[in-house]
Amino acid sequence: TSFLRSTEGVGSRFAELSGQLNLVADETRQALESASGQLNTLTEQLSLVNQQLTKGTSEDSQPPELLDRRDLLLRQMSEYSRIKTSFTSNGMVSVSLGTTMKQSLVVDGIKSRPVGMDPNSNSKLERFFKSCFIID
Repeated sequence: TSFLRSTEGVGSRFAELSGQLNLVADETRQALESASGQLNTLTEQLSLVNQQLTKGTSEDSQPPELLDRRDLLLRQMSEYSRIKTSFTSNGMVSVSLGTTMKQSLVVDGIKSRPVGMDPNSNSKLERFFKSCFIID
């Protein structure tokens, strides 16, 4: 009887931990979705700035407030991820989230590419938790 009570206690503790881990996973997923949404807004705004920069032939001929807006957007994007940038002679910028400019290009001239999470993929963390606990 004592052994059964102990195992029931361990089982209920595992169920409690599973619930807490589910809560952490949900909060993390929501935070990542929010951050990717904010990053997507910034990339869209930067592509619009780039579109306005196409009117000039050199960076020196661009309106300073437009270049300031571009730089502010780049600074804000760098708060979410390490970015790599490549500038053209007229001040347009391409932005990559990868280790090179060819990987994970999110702004390419006047085009922006959205980032996000694949809801159908299992993260390594989720696979680990599922191997340890039953997570519904």
